[in-house]
Amino acid sequence: MTARNRTPIVLSIVAAVLLVAVVIALTALFTRGPRAAESAPATSAPAAPAAPSSPASTPDAAPTPAGGAQIVLAADGFSVVDAAGATTFTHGWGDDAQPAVAALTDLFGAAPTEGFQSGDAHYYAYALYEWGGFTLADVSLGDGNKPRDEVPDPTWVAYTANTVADVEIVPEFGLSVGMSADAVASAVPDQESADRAQFGSDRQSFYQDGSRGLSVVVNLEGGAVTRIAYRYVATDL
Repeated sequence: MTARNRTPIVLSIVAAVLLVAVVIALTALFTRGPRAAESAPATSAPAAPAAPSSPASTPDAAPTPAGGAQIVLAADGFSVVDAAGATTFTHGWGDDAQPAVAALTDLFGAAPTEGFQSGDAHYYAYALYEWGGFTLADVSLGDGNKPRDEVPDPTWVAYTANTVADVEIVPEFGLSVGMSADAVASAVPDQESADRAQFGSDRQSFYQDGSRGLSVVVNLEGGAVTRIAYRYVATDL
């Protein structure tokens, strides 16, 4: 076969090879699955805002006394006066004791310690309500006693500190716990002995005239006042 006759054969073979290559390429193109999407770079989700912290619950606090308050003592009873000078409670010596116990509990910020004082030939028995250095006494009557409205001092008070739980105790006659015996004498008591002095004895009264007035009794020890009480004194010192 001549070279001229071989040329078409070679060209046919080349064309056939190219055709096969094209078919293979097209087949691969259409049968190939879609390209997997590239993974997006991981991003951290924005942090959720912190929930506002709620205040920790605390147990109910016990009542606390208001600084600057006073108990002002007088012949016919006592008054509770707040820091602004307003009277918030009054108690007469013949009044029922329980409202006073409640008011003093609020004032001092604590319940009282309860005690009992036995009676004798001169004095009735009393239930005692004590807050530190301050005591409120309430008469305890039994069979054979006079009715309450005929008791000279159904209630009375005594104290051994000028300030109790931030509450100032204010008596009459310029008296105070710790005051010297000489200063007590200078205040001119109605009666005086080595260990006691009494002021306001002329105002003592009870059921005969419908009102109660108590005197002020001062206990002295070591040359100074150790206790002041508002009560009825039936005998000489």
